[in-house]
Amino acid sequence: MGQCKINNFTAGQIFVLLCTICISKHAFGLTLSGPFIATDVTVGGDVTVNNLTSSSLTVTNSLITSGATIGLPGRIIHTYISSATVYSEVDYSTWTPIGISREISLSNSNNYFRISLGGNLWADGTPAYITIFRGNTNLGDTDFGLSGAISSNNPGNDVVSKSVGITIVDKPNDINQYLYQVNIRLQSMADGNVALFGIYSVPYLLIEEIEQ
Repeated sequence: MGQCKINNFTAGQIFVLLCTICISKHAFGLTLSGPFIATDVTVGGDVTVNNLTSSSLTVTNSLITSGATIGLPGRIIHTYISSATVYSEVDYSTWTPIGISREISLSNSNNYFRISLGGNLWADGTPAYITIFRGNTNLGDTDFGLSGAISSNNPGNDVVSKSVGITIVDKPNDINQYLYQVNIRLQSMADGNVALFGIYSVPYLLIEEIEQ
């Protein structure tokens, strides 16, 4: 015998047929081509499904998919990362791009990016601020960005070191190519005022495309 095909049976009829062949289920393949309706089905072993509609599906081992996007909200589709092995130095009071960036696009305009930025921000003589730009769009506050290195005791003079750990969500609503780039600025320019990012740390920009 080869494969057994069952077409357009009810759950009860399928149950009877499955009981009939259960003794030889390891020796022969079973193909069910529907539609068929069952309220509770437990299947063991490897299962190949071409088209499935289910209100609830539990997979206890592994789910392997192929072909078109399967539509699982929250699924990570792509991961991009940029990092540096040396620190970046900025001594301007305007937003200044540093060498941590990625140029990417969404694969589907309904999806979004989850963006994480980490590293150590060091400021000397004046507060320093850090942000992420998408193209020309500042994803943080216009002046203060997403985080900063600010002394609570003497905001204008102390040397300050702050650990940066930021996670934000950005949804461009299109599939255009964008440059995501880390920018830093000082609150004020003067001789000796400087900001360093990535000193005593490995700075990184991690961007994940999330299915919506």
